[in-house]
Amino acid sequence: MMNPTLRKKDYKGAIDALLRLQETYNLRVSDIADGHIGRNKTSAPLQATDCFDIGLKAWQVSTSENVCEWMAEAEDRLTKDTNYLLPDILTQSIECSMQMEQEEEEEEEEEEEEQFEDVRALLSRVLKLDPDNVYANQKESHLRRKLKTDMTSKNYKALCRGEDIGVQSATNMFCRYNHNNKPRLFIRPAKEEMLSNEPPVVLFHDILTDTEIDLLIAQAKFKLKRARTIPEGNAPAVESKIRISSIAWLYNLGDKMGLHSVLPRVQDYTGLSTDPQSTEKFQVANYGLGGFYNYHVDDDVTGIEPDKRLATVLFYLSEVEAGGRTVFPKLGISIPPIKGSAAVWYNYLKNGDPNFDMLHAGCPVLLGEKWASNLWIFEYGQEFRRRCGLTRDDIY
Repeated sequence: MMNPTLRKKDYKGAIDALLRLQETYNLRVSDIADGHIGRNKTSAPLQATDCFDIGLKAWQVSTSENVCEWMAEAEDRLTKDTNYLLPDILTQSIECSMQMEQEEEEEEEEEEEEQFEDVRALLSRVLKLDPDNVYANQKESHLRRKLKTDMTSKNYKALCRGEDIGVQSATNMFCRYNHNNKPRLFIRPAKEEMLSNEPPVVLFHDILTDTEIDLLIAQAKFKLKRARTIPEGNAPAVESKIRISSIAWLYNLGDKMGLHSVLPRVQDYTGLSTDPQSTEKFQVANYGLGGFYNYHVDDDVTGIEPDKRLATVLFYLSEVEAGGRTVFPKLGISIPPIKGSAAVWYNYLKNGDPNFDMLHAGCPVLLGEKWASNLWIFEYGQEFRRRCGLTRDDIY
């Protein structure tokens, strides 16, 4: 039963967030119901009605096994006041148990990655004999898409939990003080942590001061609105379940007292122009419990922006009690939010093509809240700062 102090939309959003956290971080139903989130104990145990509502929602977004677990938890928490729910709980338990039987049968027939090898070998033989074979081409394309999608999702969840998926080689990682031959950085050099060499992903530590962070959040707090995403085809921006956060846009940051040195500092650190015509306005984002941004790339495929988003600078404006990492599923990179730091990467290769290896995501916030800020640097103005490759193969 919905809490009377909550709007229906907020209540549904809270249930979505709990199920998202459960799936991403492998949380147990009993722990969530008791108010245990990870290693932390909250003061919000769930009632039978809450567990029942979550179980109903799980039909849409989760497995039947998870539905059964929530229904069992709801039954365990019944009281005299909520005993009227028992027939509905038992009905849903029967339904999910029957569905589980069916899913188990399908799982036995499901093709796992290692089982694909024989099929792909046969398809390869067919295509070698007949490259235009329609059936073989369709099947090969289907298997390739399935493997790619499954691996991206698997890597995303593992990286959100802080697990090492063994993609990045530690030999390419290093930390250093770097002055980039900039006078200001001879006094206070950049603290640079190289997370990936090809493609380059850098984490700059202490790029923002606490005072600057407080000013950014203060400027944004009263302008926050629900974040939207732009569908394909240049349609108007809409609220979307793949991005749960609130954002605010800050204009003319260089004119604001206490923040005028941020853009010049970014220019010194990255070597890229941050003149007004070379950067988008600052975007400040707030993620509450369960807030996240599903995996995506930052290149402007809609053509709405006046220029390509050549590079992304992602500032972390707060620590997060648990969750909230930035992860790159194809690169095996997982960045915990460190207050005052900024992650920087290129969205385009030197040959001008989008770099889809830079697929990244903001993981769900497990505890606390997350403040972050994006600055996108356009291609305009970077002609002599990040030169194009001389050949199509010169990409980094």
